[in-house]
Amino acid sequence: YDVSVDGSVESTVEVNGSVTVTGIPAGSRTVALDGIASNCAADGAGSQTVSVTVNGTATASFAVTCTDPPDGRIYFGTVSESGAARLSVMNTDGSGVLDLTSRNAGQRIDVSPDGDRIAFDVGPDTGGLELFLAFKDGSGQTKVLSPDDSYEGTPSWSPDGAAIAFTSGPDNFQISAADSDGSNTSELTGHPEHWSLWPDWSPDGSKIAFQRITTLHSYAADARIHVMNADGTGVTALTEAAPQCEAPGREGWPVWQDHFPQWSPDGTQILFARWFNCEEDESDNYMAVFVMNQDGTDPRELVQDASLPHWSPDGTQIAFIKGGDFRGES
Repeated sequence: YDVSVDGSVESTVEVNGSVTVTGIPAGSRTVALDGIASNCAADGAGSQTVSVTVNGTATASFAVTCTDPPDGRIYFGTVSESGAARLSVMNTDGSGVLDLTSRNAGQRIDVSPDGDRIAFDVGPDTGGLELFLAFKDGSGQTKVLSPDDSYEGTPSWSPDGAAIAFTSGPDNFQISAADSDGSNTSELTGHPEHWSLWPDWSPDGSKIAFQRITTLHSYAADARIHVMNADGTGVTALTEAAPQCEAPGREGWPVWQDHFPQWSPDGTQILFARWFNCEEDESDNYMAVFVMNQDGTDPRELVQDASLPHWSPDGTQIAFIKGGDFRGES
């Protein structure tokens, strides 16, 4: 949580933690706890008045209680009209929307195999992305990776919950993995001429699917779904290279680019999004959700004007974002 004194943020404090703020002028001061999830509440509405004496110490203690969102829910990122993003959760019928954090969060959210924790990335004011963990109700938010000027995002839990694969940056995006507490970080791809991002672990833990871009810093790039062993060896392309466009102004661009892979719960199929970007008129370009066999065979389109697909836990349904301008940036 953020700790503010008289409206000015002074520090942060972990759940069940404490922090000492120094240099506060003597007098009556208002101490507030901010960043409380919408399904949680702090006593005193998260604000207390304390009396600070010269060379003295005043203590403000807050108790935060939370209601547990129901099981069978969808985590997602929302963006307000002001551009502020936050982590939210809702029931599968769209009801019961709760904002779990006021942080700038939500590029990708992944639920741990036991369903108790969520991993998500946060965009701090200083730029880049940071990797956070929290309990399923949004409490206990803890940064596990990343200095403020770096990039660690798009997390994916290993099936045993012991590790997290993620995209690391900021200048040459690669796939890395770390223990779930942020220790023992290792880079798995490390190719200077390619970007590798958006990892997703196979259900048996043996492989990681990911997106690889072979021409950097340009939309006119070959972007395909690849797979590798969990240790980074055996990299193999699953989707084929696209032919080049011939439309005026798009010469040399690929007809399509592939993004956002995700394994089915039974490991037999992989969802991904394909961006068709070869039309001279921008409004005629679109992204569609595809599915293919786990070996890359039989790719087929499921729904147009859609992106960021995600399987339901039983593999019978998919959730996706409908509409908008994706271009692999979401």
